Amino acid sequence: MAATAAQVDLGGVGLLGNAGGEPTRTSTTPLQAVMKGFRWAPAFGGRTDFIQIEGMAPIESISADWSDQLVGTGGLLCPSAPVYFDARNPGGSATWGPAADGALVVAVRGLTDFDVMARNAAESGALGLIVVDNEAKFKNMWCMTKTGEVRPTIPTVMVAQAHGEFMCSGCAGAQASIMRRDPKLGGPKIAKNVMKAATSTSTGPLQAIMKNFRVSPAFGGKTDFIQIEGATPIEGVSADWSDQLVRKGGLLCPSAPVHFDASNPGGSATWGAAANGKLVVAVRGMTDFDVMAHNAAQSGAVGLIIVDNEAKFKNRWCMTKTCEAKPAIPAVMVAQRHGEFLCSGCAGAQASIMRRDPKLGGTKIAKNMMKAAAWPSSEGM
Repeated sequence: MAATAAQVDLGGVGLLGNAGGEPTRTSTTPLQAVMKGFRWAPAFGGRTDFIQIEGMAPIESISADWSDQLVGTGGLLCPSAPVYFDARNPGGSATWGPAADGALVVAVRGLTDFDVMARNAAESGALGLIVVDNEAKFKNMWCMTKTGEVRPTIPTVMVAQAHGEFMCSGCAGAQASIMRRDPKLGGPKIAKNVMKAATSTSTGPLQAIMKNFRVSPAFGGKTDFIQIEGATPIEGVSADWSDQLVRKGGLLCPSAPVHFDASNPGGSATWGAAANGKLVVAVRGMTDFDVMAHNAAQSGAVGLIIVDNEAKFKNRWCMTKTCEAKPAIPAVMVAQRHGEFLCSGCAGAQASIMRRDPKLGGTKIAKNMMKAAAWPSSEGM
């Protein structure tokens, strides 16, 4: 049974447990502290600082936040210069002698703060500082920050302990430079790095937030689309139970007629016989997502399309179930603006539901994660 927009109110209805609409951006979870470093870490989509040495493969390094202000044309941080290590000042806790002037100086991490080393190096006339890590396991998932008020004036990078002997030998007489380059990681890999880093630093609500990142296209997950004959695919928010229903080629629901019943607009009851073999449409807000899906499946529907009841649509979460039983049919939620067309039965056209890979790049995914980090963990409820 078709319905006009006048017959169905698509706004002003709060979802159970979410009557106030979108939550205020006020998070006190540990995620904010973790995400602070994401702007620089190449593992999370940021650019990478490399030490370039004549005749060798570039050496990846951890950046310093004050280096951001020192990047020159083409990503140059420090021009080619001799590499100098002074065994009398191994940790950079004092200034270097005259031999440091115009050189890239090397210090071993652990005896003083990073910015203290950098200021001592600058005071000695050095062009840059290379810090050798003092830990065996090297992870480029953070950046060095300053503890003092004064920002160092030379770039600083930290390399893995494995490069320590070569660096402290003055790179065997070869000159070196420091360059900043774009990362080569793809979006899904960056998303996995973010999830791994965030969950390893928190035992609080963060883990509940990160659970939904796996299915969110904004964070590198696959996207569910409604494909309608002769129309542009409509992006939808996924349901976690749909993961078990994906068929070959990403098919979630084969092509079927679209059915909306004005006497059951919110899917809080079962549909009539007309729902059998169809994709049924319901408006969000009258009952839980999985209750709608159970009612649709009981009516013989092959899939469920939920129309959002809020004007602003964000595909950064997934619908979850509140009951123990997992619905047997896929469900997607689309933006409110598609409501009139879907509630008209797609003007007689058939529709299917497909899951496809995202088209977002790694940097965009990392930015989406940083933006979402300010939201509390109840967003997907």
